Amino acid sequence: MLKTACDESIARIFLTGVTPFVMAEFTSGFNISENLTLKKGFWDLYRFKKSEIEFLLNKIFGNSLSDNIKKEIMFLLKKENDGYFFHRNQPEGIYNPARILYSIRQLMFQKKEMDVGQDPSVIFTTLNNFPFDLQTLPAQTILDLIVNNPLGKSILTEALNRRPLNSKHGIEQRFQLTNIRELPINRISLLSFMFYNGAITYQPNSSPASLQHNFEIPNCVAKKEFITEAFKIYGWKEEDLIPVHPLLSANFGGRI
Repeated sequence: MLKTACDESIARIFLTGVTPFVMAEFTSGFNISENLTLKKGFWDLYRFKKSEIEFLLNKIFGNSLSDNIKKEIMFLLKKENDGYFFHRNQPEGIYNPARILYSIRQLMFQKKEMDVGQDPSVIFTTLNNFPFDLQTLPAQTILDLIVNNPLGKSILTEALNRRPLNSKHGIEQRFQLTNIRELPINRISLLSFMFYNGAITYQPNSSPASLQHNFEIPNCVAKKEFITEAFKIYGWKEEDLIPVHPLLSANFGGRI
């Protein structure tokens, strides 16, 4: 259908939010696509940059909110939503768009409850007094595929202990049926699956000259979901995660 449309009237089409899954090899109707996800020049197309969120906050609150409170809001948004790198030499992390848009809408609503004469800590608490959006959490099916995977436990243990997930040759440019079948036995296939589903992201290289392909879980929301599932599936006890106790105590307060 896509090829027919391109032959008849459509020259180009831009798709987002689609895992590059190919149903077959050269016979696939989708083999005319070009995946831009991993190209450095397009990294800021997919999500919000910090400067864009700061712009939105200034548009919403103007001078009615102190810079310190805006910084506290940005810190919370960063902790929950930042950390996505689609290229290893990407200059800055970007924020989950669905969760940012939800938070912005909630902040606009909570602004009506704000009393600018109150203590700054009360204002901050009032503005952030809204539930976390369950619809933007990782899909349970995706979590199950990762956590129940024979390789999943070792990968999650590495990531949660803040060790970089290394893949010598990076990740797959697109998925084929063979990649799906290899998820239980092929580390690159599983890392690729996790990357394209937002479960892991590139860990930025310290130098543009570096050829390392390292990955990590992007933010505390994703970490919490994986830890919750791991406790259920692996039978982990809290003492099994002693290395990540600081993460548990520092990151899992607030809305999550």
